[in-house]
Amino acid sequence: MTDLCGQIRFFGPSARRLETAQYIRVNGKGDRKTPCKPVLEKILSENDWNVPPPNIVISVTGGASQFRFDSQLKDAFGAGLVKMASNSGAWVVTGGEHSGVMKLTGQALAHCRSEEGHSVPCIGICTWGRVHMKDTLTVDAETLYDSSSKSGKKNITPLDPNHSHFVFVDDGIESDSPKRTHQPWHGEFNKAIQNYDFEHNIKVPVVTVLVNGGKGSLDTVRESLEKRVPVVVVKGSGRCADALAFIMDSAIREMRADGNYDLTWTEADDEAIYRCIKDTFTSENDLRTKTETGDIFNRKAVEDLVDDLKTLVKTGLESKDSPLLAVYDAFGKSQSSLHRELDYVVLMLVFRSSKHVQDSVDLALGWNRADIVRDELLSLALNVEKVTNEKWAKFMDKALENELHEFVRVFINEGLVDMGKYVTTEKLEGLYLIQMPVNAANQLQERDRNNILAKYGLSSTPTNGSQGKRYHRLSPTPGPTSGSQEDLFISSSGNEDEGFHTLFLWALLTARWEVAEVLWSYCREPIAAALAASVVLRAWSKRVRGHSVHVEWWTELKEQRRKWAQRALDLFSIYYEQDPEEAAKLIVRRADHWGEQHLLKLAAESKNMNFIAHECVQKHLTEQWMGGIDTTTSTWKILSSIIFFPLVSWLIDVDKQDGEDETPNDMGRKVTTSERFATFYCSPVLKFWLYLFAYSLFLCFFSYSLMVRWKPNSLTGPDGVTLLWVVAILLEDLYQMYMTKPKALSIFRFCTDLLSSFNAFAFIKVFAFLLYFAGFVVRVAVPHDDDDEYPLNFRWARMLLSIDICLFFIRGMELSFLNSHMGPKLTMIYKMIVDFLLFVGIIFISLVAYGVAVQALLYPLADPSWSLLRNILYMPYWQIYGELFLDDFDGPAAIRHEPLAIILLAAYLLFTNILLLNLLIAIFNNTYERVANEADSLWKFQRYLMVTTFKLKTIVPPPFNWVEIIVRIVLSGSGPDRLFRYCL
Repeated sequence: MTDLCGQIRFFGPSARRLETAQYIRVNGKGDRKTPCKPVLEKILSENDWNVPPPNIVISVTGGASQFRFDSQLKDAFGAGLVKMASNSGAWVVTGGEHSGVMKLTGQALAHCRSEEGHSVPCIGICTWGRVHMKDTLTVDAETLYDSSSKSGKKNITPLDPNHSHFVFVDDGIESDSPKRTHQPWHGEFNKAIQNYDFEHNIKVPVVTVLVNGGKGSLDTVRESLEKRVPVVVVKGSGRCADALAFIMDSAIREMRADGNYDLTWTEADDEAIYRCIKDTFTSENDLRTKTETGDIFNRKAVEDLVDDLKTLVKTGLESKDSPLLAVYDAFGKSQSSLHRELDYVVLMLVFRSSKHVQDSVDLALGWNRADIVRDELLSLALNVEKVTNEKWAKFMDKALENELHEFVRVFINEGLVDMGKYVTTEKLEGLYLIQMPVNAANQLQERDRNNILAKYGLSSTPTNGSQGKRYHRLSPTPGPTSGSQEDLFISSSGNEDEGFHTLFLWALLTARWEVAEVLWSYCREPIAAALAASVVLRAWSKRVRGHSVHVEWWTELKEQRRKWAQRALDLFSIYYEQDPEEAAKLIVRRADHWGEQHLLKLAAESKNMNFIAHECVQKHLTEQWMGGIDTTTSTWKILSSIIFFPLVSWLIDVDKQDGEDETPNDMGRKVTTSERFATFYCSPVLKFWLYLFAYSLFLCFFSYSLMVRWKPNSLTGPDGVTLLWVVAILLEDLYQMYMTKPKALSIFRFCTDLLSSFNAFAFIKVFAFLLYFAGFVVRVAVPHDDDDEYPLNFRWARMLLSIDICLFFIRGMELSFLNSHMGPKLTMIYKMIVDFLLFVGIIFISLVAYGVAVQALLYPLADPSWSLLRNILYMPYWQIYGELFLDDFDGPAAIRHEPLAIILLAAYLLFTNILLLNLLIAIFNNTYERVANEADSLWKFQRYLMVTTFKLKTIVPPPFNWVEIIVRIVLSGSGPDRLFRYCL
């Protein structure tokens, strides 16, 4: 290696902007020739050029001076080269000159850098003696280089400004000789790349792309084939490339005994090839002979050229399993063309030319081209048996780690990976240690991950094994399907399901969304899986919500949760359209792999309101609400039967349905009177009316006991009834919480989950109980003077209980959620209160600022006292509502007349009454519109919550429910009678 290196800064019309390229000069003379390995190490070294290691090297060669290119083919070639180089992590190597195919390659990659943001290394290997303005290149310096300048000499050309690196090969000859003295070193450089040990332990392939080209390009092609470097010929680019493509298309292939080919051509083919040479090589002097009448083609020279071309074709195509020569035809007319896209042709040729199947798959993984592996599998060209199961498992590891979802699909579809044996506890532990493909700050810790899964009864480890087989994937896209409903929802069978489910959860919890979507398509219960995904993502988003460093990540999780919720709804809608009856059964069928929960429970946990608002779900909720009573039964019949129970036999119709506890002999028989009464009194609709009547009566007793006179050291009848009623309501709430939480949870986790699912009404309920018992204890247990008719403890107790009864009245508003008009309105009120609480801070700051200023101006002689705090807030607060206290400012009663106080009052009223008030109204209006837009889905979701709530409530409302609760707990596991089986 010589001591010449530095940077070139290009300028001029041919450079779109000031481009900078690094360069080095190497010795290319005889025994003193510079080895390629040090140059390659300099290119890769972090301290030098720091070019990322390639997955493939594309060596573009061909025409330089006599270069004509069709515009359509030019666009197709450029687009294909850019796609291949950017997606496959390639290096592009050319001759580096600002002419011909080298100029075209540089322009294509420059467009890739500027428009798409991809930085593809483009290395030019140039002959030092042919570099224009080489004298300006100095050691360790940056040289300004005008790429548009002309040398005036035939074989001296400027450098292309769109190359990122240059290697100048100095053969010691300072002349403009047309001989391409850099070719041997160029071939050695390609060979060095093939033999270099990169960090990823994969032999990097090199492929030569021939575009146009004269007789000199045949040496490059021959050298490539001799070193087993695949060559792609671009048909339509002219001259040598078109001649090779024509000869390949006209070749007759005959299979030999060893499985390879013999290539022959007929006389007609030879004549056609001769004409093709004449048409393509129109300017080659070596093929022409001067005569008196002018230049004519030398047939002997042409025949020698044809023999050379045929030899190259035979060398490239004689091997059936590993061909080295292929044609790229952008117009699809060539029989030898593998595809109409350049990147596919190049990568497929490299894939097929590899001697080992596992090396080919490894290369395809590096390129992220699963389509090549899939096509080779379908055409049976890829011998799967040559790859061990352990190797396929490693390929699967790499696909999962790098989020190569299409490879995951191919490996599963073709049964290349035994999912039952692949997914083990040890494997998952290793996979969870892999860094997420997002910001490390967003990574879920193991404890958080386990808590999320355990909360919903999900498992992150496999429990079953399976045998490898080919799998059939469901189509998550809504639309008509050719299979049955079973094919649509049962994607696979056997014990392998556990592997898909646990790996699906891993993909979700490591933010590999596309991999998760692929694995989801093989889950046995895809609707439940999509809902479970929405549940997990909602729990994850709740953990990161509110942290400023996670704002973007919270938005991403929210969007992914929405997508999974929509997938579940779309798939369920397809099923419902095909079979409504089976869809109705599906929503209550427990998902074995998803915490033994049914779809409605999963949808509720993820707050998937659109799923619960589905027509099928609402029909089911109506049936559940009526509890076996005919859904057409009017409200007046139900109320009449409650008031006078014998009317049940005449007014209440019961729908006889096939239950799990019924035998075939039960079908078709009439409903007995006892069953009719049991169905009626266990129905949620009856429980609702009984609870409404009882709660209204409780509020009456509570109001009466609070408003009448209290006697010291004694409790009246209404006081005792109220106390018993509150205890019974508390017992009912505790029993309901116990029934809705998983039984396997510990007490600590039960309390943790309860706090995490807290909402406004839950807070009101808890605070109401605390206030009541605090007020009751203050009234009864605090000592006081018996002679005092209204002792201090009574006063405090009344204040506590007065606030408490307001909370109990508000608690009763929860029953309004069943009304389609009142339910959304309550939600609007709640959201507006939340908005207002956030707004109160601004109002409070302005109120205190104004209050302190006015207090200081109007009362400068005030003595220190706690009343100052009251005075600061009292006047400014009431002035918001119009009580201006002008007499204190400028009236006869004013202590001091301060004009500034009047000015501050005017500014305060403008700010609060006009600006802040209108801003608050705008916020409320936005909240109203947002809730109104989803009012229907919101009400249907609230309806589901009310149905499930009253389905679990006791038949007898408080205060007489404690007996039934005890009976339920005692008998729930030991075969209760028929009445309680209806209710449980």
